[in-house]
Amino acid sequence: MSRLSICFRSAALGALISSCALAVDGVILIDQNRALAGNVTPGDAPGFPVSITQPGSYRLSGNLLVGTTNVAAIQIMASDVTLDLNGFGVTCALSASSTFCIGVSGAGFTDIAIRNGRVTALSSATGFAFPVAIDLTTSTANMVTDLRIRQDGLGGGLFIGAGSVLRGNVFSGTGGGPGVVCPTLIEGNVNTAGGFSSAGNGCLKVNNAGFFGF
Repeated sequence: MSRLSICFRSAALGALISSCALAVDGVILIDQNRALAGNVTPGDAPGFPVSITQPGSYRLSGNLLVGTTNVAAIQIMASDVTLDLNGFGVTCALSASSTFCIGVSGAGFTDIAIRNGRVTALSSATGFAFPVAIDLTTSTANMVTDLRIRQDGLGGGLFIGAGSVLRGNVFSGTGGGPGVVCPTLIEGNVNTAGGFSSAGNGCLKVNNAGFFGF
């Protein structure tokens, strides 16, 4: 299928509002300009977070950087979502204490796949600040593959629910590594970020390097 350009235009109070969602082979593309414009999916307001409200396939076509506090860069609000970072990065950065940011959030849903890129959560605040790279807490049957995940400070690198696959990822930074709910397959990962935690029984850990609870 060729590149599709779907534009929605409406006039209100004499002003013309135009937004355009780009898709390639049914895959919705996201970059910084698209994030700031909004309407990536229905209900997505301009700016961050980019709200993914519908199942489907999404792909970065550029890096995303969110510098505002108490938001996520990408907020997945539906099940059956595939997010391909396409070699690009998602970064959230904090400079003020008592704040948080999340790179990609999809807590409470199912069948979410995130792959192929970089997710970074940083803090330069002198007080308590909570950057989190990926939050899939209570989300089940996920796949997180081929990512470089860096997290500094409090917070965490990755939180992922039960019945998931965590494969081929590299965890780094001064903060915590992954936190996993079992049963989950943890295979071929490298963790130099420190802490690993698992809840429940039945996690299978294969060919990992660094601290993965054994």
